[in-house]
Amino acid sequence: MSHVSIAQEVKITSGVSKAEYQSMDGLEKRLSDYVDGAVSSLKGLKLNGSKDYSNYQATISISKNASDKLSNFLGIGPAENVPVENAQSCTACGIAGGAICYKRIRVLLNNGQTVVVTVTLNSEGCTVLSW
Repeated sequence: MSHVSIAQEVKITSGVSKAEYQSMDGLEKRLSDYVDGAVSSLKGLKLNGSKDYSNYQATISISKNASDKLSNFLGIGPAENVPVENAQSCTACGIAGGAICYKRIRVLLNNGQTVVVTVTLNSEGCTVLSW
């Protein structure tokens, strides 16, 4: 098991500004929280000494029904890089980029669909969401 030294830390940042977060409804806030957790987890792999941390991805499953525990989760695992037909994606760099992505995903959630979102970090440190 790897141990993180006391001097190492992952700075948790959000893909949205405080004002944007406060203006979101509960579903958008939940999606934002999941993405923030996914990004922090992926960055944490680097601190833990993983040599191939960039080969990992986070997978978020989210539905409009927050009480449906099987459809609302976050997992981290090896990247699959399997192309998905008709997949959409959005890249967020820094604060305020995430809100645009979340609104695009929200459209599908409003239609009652459970949405599976893949989260990766690109070489510039930006967050890439695919669904």
